[in-house]
Amino acid sequence: MSQSEEERRVWMVVGGKFTPDSIGPTEYDRVVAAIRAAPAAHLQAFRSLFLTGRPNADYLTDLHLPNFLKIVAPVAQAEVRKIAQMMTSRLAGLSNAHETEAEASESVERIDELARRRRRIEIHQHNLTQLAR
Repeated sequence: MSQSEEERRVWMVVGGKFTPDSIGPTEYDRVVAAIRAAPAAHLQAFRSLFLTGRPNADYLTDLHLPNFLKIVAPVAQAEVRKIAQMMTSRLAGLSNAHETEAEASESVERIDELARRRRRIEIHQHNLTQLAR
């Protein structure tokens, strides 16, 4: 199944290199405008990618998911608020699982990786809390 244009845009934003400096100001503005012109379709793509099924720790910690929601917030504040609250809950569950796994692990490398992910989760939770208000 091929990705929709909305899914491609969501991936572009959350990938971590979505800045005017990295893709050029014209392309950056074009993508932001396309997302804001069709917020419902892009939010549905975001939900489908990141809020369905079993949470993927890599996606939820290493991608820049709040950045996408910040772009959409000016045109779909109520829906962004709901999604931010859902993401916060998902991240809390993932953080608890990481803590439990770290306590049981004997691998220093794994403990360090879980600590890094917990720090990223805390940053995401802070950003999401701001969006959920």
